[in-house]
Amino acid sequence: MSIAAAAILTFMYPQLLILVLIGAGVALWLRCFRK
Repeated sequence: MSIAAAAILTFMYPQLLILVLIGAGVALWLRCFRK
């Protein structure tokens, strides 16, 4: 079970990290664009 959990974490973590980076990038772009 721990192996499956580790596999799920290793598979999901990069996607979550990419989503966070994209979200931060969009937020900064909107902030600069509104100015």
